[in-house]
Amino acid sequence: MVIACEIIDKALRDDFGFQNILWVFSGRRGIHCWVSDYEARTLDSPGRGAIADYMCLIMGGDNQNKKVNLGSDNIHTSIRRALNIIDQYFEQLLEEQGFISTADRLQTFLKIMPDENLKSQTEKVLAKMSEASLDRWKAFLNIYNNYYRENSNSSRKIKYLIEEIKIQYCYPRLDVNVTKGFNHLLKSPFSIHPKTGKVCVVFKPGNAKNMKLDEVPTIYSLLDDSSPDNAQHQVNMRVAVKNFQEVVFSLEKTEAMRRRNDANTSLDF
Repeated sequence: MVIACEIIDKALRDDFGFQNILWVFSGRRGIHCWVSDYEARTLDSPGRGAIADYMCLIMGGDNQNKKVNLGSDNIHTSIRRALNIIDQYFEQLLEEQGFISTADRLQTFLKIMPDENLKSQTEKVLAKMSEASLDRWKAFLNIYNNYYRENSNSSRKIKYLIEEIKIQYCYPRLDVNVTKGFNHLLKSPFSIHPKTGKVCVVFKPGNAKNMKLDEVPTIYSLLDDSSPDNAQHQVNMRVAVKNFQEVVFSLEKTEAMRRRNDANTSLDF
């Protein structure tokens, strides 16, 4: 969630120039991003889809093992920026989520590799190791670097394999249909998730890494004064409301400036 927020927020601001961006926790395990700039609100469906497609790097469904293909040319600046963000968290996630910790997960990992010889060498070494994902990953890096250096014939198709693996495991999955469609119902900020009871709180992208799901207010803790979480959740709720107000106030200023500029343009004409 943290990686997704940082990557998407950076792309929207730096690559498209959007400024009025609202981030909302879904109430379960996802996040919603509302882009409120006038230019974004007036985009048609193909325009909205083009922005979503620009940020989509993971392709294919459950039946496709390797879902990322960066080719063999230079990596685009936006992808390199995303990888820099992923690198800040990748080893931590390896330890916490155990991407390649079990036999089944190791097999899933091996299926990503497009080169059978590299896959075979990797399996022989990693299968004999402890199931610690970070240790297995470091061992794989050594295997990959040696193999890449010694096999010029295969180097082209595995040139960016390390980057492709990181993206496949950590890059955000976007819901393109919701992004480009006008007929989808959107969950309003501060609505209640029907299963978890959690409030869909507004948060700042810079604070995403500090969010703890057990500290997100629930409808139950807010209404029950005797709840041990009531006091802290009330504080967190006020912070979320303040975050929402800041985005709204910023949008109001932007809209006022846009209307003045439009009026001045009309007068000049």
